[in-house]
Amino acid sequence: MKMMKGLALIALFMTTSVFGTTPGKGDDVAEFFVKFDVAFDSDDPQMEQAMPFLAGSMMKVMKNSKYTKTVFKTGTVSTNTTTIDNKTQKGIAVTESMMGNFYTMLDKEDDANPEVDIEKTSETKKILGYTCTKYIVSGGENEGEIELWMTTELKGDFASKWVPKSGKIEGFPLQMVVETEKMAITFTATEYKDAVPKGEEFTLKPPKGYDEKSAEDLKGMGGM
Repeated sequence: MKMMKGLALIALFMTTSVFGTTPGKGDDVAEFFVKFDVAFDSDDPQMEQAMPFLAGSMMKVMKNSKYTKTVFKTGTVSTNTTTIDNKTQKGIAVTESMMGNFYTMLDKEDDANPEVDIEKTSETKKILGYTCTKYIVSGGENEGEIELWMTTELKGDFASKWVPKSGKIEGFPLQMVVETEKMAITFTATEYKDAVPKGEEFTLKPPKGYDEKSAEDLKGMGGM
């Protein structure tokens, strides 16, 4: 149970950290939808026991003129949905998991500029038919390396708490490999559209019946 709780909190942290948004107005905001398959790899015995619960993990990221939404389904462990207002940068993170259902209101954070090393390699490969270039990011807030496969052939922007807005990374990521202390998590795009599919809803309203938890509450729950 403790291990599953930790996985749910890692998923929430990933949802609010890996993908972000950059402010824009009207046509300056590129609308998009991308779906990633998510794979976990670990040599840690406890994490290996949890792998069956992580089967079928996926992440969806979508953006329209008003909001950016990230949905991270971590197998049968949890589903985390984060919605951010593109203009105010305020939002809400909703978690449904074995720990219960709760939400956290997100305030605009100061623009982070973590000190990281960014290496643009000469390696390229095709993902979804688009040419991607490999970048390696190390240092900053993440404890391990981040491998990004970026394409400049798609519209859509990319921001992350882990990668500074330095202009050294160009394009949109179609694959990301994030190393943490106990595992490596690989996000591989399986679908990309330049419009948000019908039926996808964006809201900053807390769901009825869910408990509210602050950032401090989450830290107390398991080391976020």
